[in-house]
Amino acid sequence: TGPSFPIPEAGYNVKNFGKKGIIITFDYVWGKEIAGVFEHFTKEAGGEIIQKVFVPMTTTDFAPYFAKFDKSANYVYDAFFGPPATLIIKQFKEFGLDKQFRLTGGVLLMPEVVNPVMDYAEGLTGSVRYLPALDTPENKKFIQAYQQKYGIGPGLSSADGYESAIAIRKALEAIKADIENKKPEFFDALAQVKFAGPRGAFEIDPKYH
Repeated sequence: TGPSFPIPEAGYNVKNFGKKGIIITFDYVWGKEIAGVFEHFTKEAGGEIIQKVFVPMTTTDFAPYFAKFDKSANYVYDAFFGPPATLIIKQFKEFGLDKQFRLTGGVLLMPEVVNPVMDYAEGLTGSVRYLPALDTPENKKFIQAYQQKYGIGPGLSSADGYESAIAIRKALEAIKADIENKKPEFFDALAQVKFAGPRGAFEIDPKYH
């Protein structure tokens, strides 16, 4: 699910902020994958990634990399997790970059990322795949059951496993659990699964699965 973060946001950014984007992330395999996925879907939406900025994983000050940003860009996509994502929100505002670019990112709206720097958070957008704050009956039920079982609230990936298990179960039910003899039928059934989960309406993307 990691490289899927930018898929919905790529088109949203092009539509709402402009066609030219920058991506900044750490210089490692996952960062390169995210950059590639984000660039692909940005192009598909009619936009362009005009700059990819890869920084060392030991980076604690983003100012030197901010200085390299192409000023013709409309937005900056931040592909960091944890403390670096929190830090870039703060420094982005301190250096006045929020007046030049819109700051977006896959996990910027996660409570553990944004709560420590709420004074700097105005104008942020993100496409995080799950937020416990989602106010739906399905999510409330999920959170209650999760807390009862584990003694803590669900995190970013908690709903992924839960919904995946539901999808697999529904596909198995459709083939009467005869997976040994009906593997093709199982995958066909899985592609058709739809239900309301903690994150909202669940279905398998027909093009990218």
